[in-house]
Amino acid sequence: MLVEMVGGLAKAAKLAKVSPDTVNNWRKEGARLPVDGILPIAIEAKVT
Repeated sequence: MLVEMVGGLAKAAKLAKVSPDTVNNWRKEGARLPVDGILPIAIEAKVT
């Protein structure tokens, strides 16, 4: 949901400073989400 809240996969990847493929892998069920990657996306989406 965060990816959509910030404007899509490409924008989320840019915010997290990773490739779109990496962000897409984070979206898979059971994926471990790195705090340092998710935090900039959450901040942009204004989610705490």
